[in-house]
Amino acid sequence: MASVLTDAPFAKTTLTYTVLGAPGAADAFGNPTWTTTTGSLSAFVSPAKAPALQRLPGADVNATTVVGELDDPIEFPAGVGVGSVLTLTYAGKASTLTLTLVMPNDLLGVAFGSYFQGNLRVV
Repeated sequence: MASVLTDAPFAKTTLTYTVLGAPGAADAFGNPTWTTTTGSLSAFVSPAKAPALQRLPGADVNATTVVGELDDPIEFPAGVGVGSVLTLTYAGKASTLTLTLVMPNDLLGVAFGSYFQGNLRVV
């Protein structure tokens, strides 16, 4: 697969994620608490080439399907994958990105980044 960067007008952006870490101390009621790890990823993001689907009756006008590729690091960290919600600023608007597809983007075993698809929603 060739890089998706040759396919559309991509904008470089920073994705912020939070993943659960190790169990922490119990709270006042004896329930376990979890530590969280927050980090950022550099990625190229662009609207998917299916804008007609967004115009169907009942479609959410604040949601857009996007495609992208990680730039730095080139792989998603452990705990970030399909279903993860990341935050970003896209086209000057604060948004969330829910990942729906994550796959390596390589050519003959040489990694170029991780390709992803997701639903971008303006918050």
